[in-house]
Amino acid sequence: MKRFKSILFVTNKPEEGKEAFERAAQLALRNDAELTVVGIVKVSKLGALIGNETVSLGDLQQRLVSERSTQLEETIAALENDKLAVSSKVLLGGGFVEIIQEVLQNEHDLVIKTAESWSGMNATLFGSSDLHLMRKCPCPVWIVKPTLGHRYGRILAAVDTDPISSDQEKLNRLIMDLATSLAELEDSQLHVVHAWDLQGDDWMAARVALSDQQITTISQEVRSQHQVAFNNLLAQYESERIRMTAHLVDGRAGMVIPEQAKRHDVELVIMGTVARTGLPGFIIGNTAENVLNQVECSVLTLKPEGFVTPVSVPV
Repeated sequence: MKRFKSILFVTNKPEEGKEAFERAAQLALRNDAELTVVGIVKVSKLGALIGNETVSLGDLQQRLVSERSTQLEETIAALENDKLAVSSKVLLGGGFVEIIQEVLQNEHDLVIKTAESWSGMNATLFGSSDLHLMRKCPCPVWIVKPTLGHRYGRILAAVDTDPISSDQEKLNRLIMDLATSLAELEDSQLHVVHAWDLQGDDWMAARVALSDQQITTISQEVRSQHQVAFNNLLAQYESERIRMTAHLVDGRAGMVIPEQAKRHDVELVIMGTVARTGLPGFIIGNTAENVLNQVECSVLTLKPEGFVTPVSVPV
């Protein structure tokens, strides 16, 4: 099924992301989608260069933009594929804001970007700009680990089939749609994970004076409800073409998802983000933040229905 019409590929450095770009191109071909390749020239770096040059800011800016444009054109030319509609452009600015504005202006429905990494005291795969992009971009964002191979052997789809809440239902289906499509295309092993948790066990025992046996019984009943809802979701995606393994795990999702990703040597995590409909920028909650700070693989993040980005297009 064709899911994307306009894919935006963002490259950090000319020497990085060749495999990620080839993946973006193949995905565009499979979807008959347009592909736009973007490079960023950051304003902050221009000021540092001016002190060593006898050129004006405008001249220096034009030189860097021209150089980046040439690099992008060379990257596209290396594809040698006449069936793919590819264009390129250079964005001038700080990074994630300009990417989101490009998405808004040209209605891209998927952003693919190589991970920039952050090497501070608490080093993580995803840098500040990546996290801002995943928080605020209105369309799905796929951050690719630079050392990625040509295919994903193992994919993890993180879903939330809480039987009490129906808010996640559409997001769960979107996650599963994309996960099963990619798993089939790449002949990947698909791990579907749902973490459930009986919150407030100690509080229940202290305040309601429940016995351990009563709490165990309640826990079993709640787990059974989650299992039924989980099974109902998975039943919609049964296929002989997909190698799918389900994991219903007791624990907080923010811990369970990274643990499962590491245990099964996962190369791509597909997950939703938590939001309150209509509140601009209120998207990634503690669960998603915890996952993104711990995983060491590529991540595809999806927004819930009704998300509104806090970024606007300049008038």
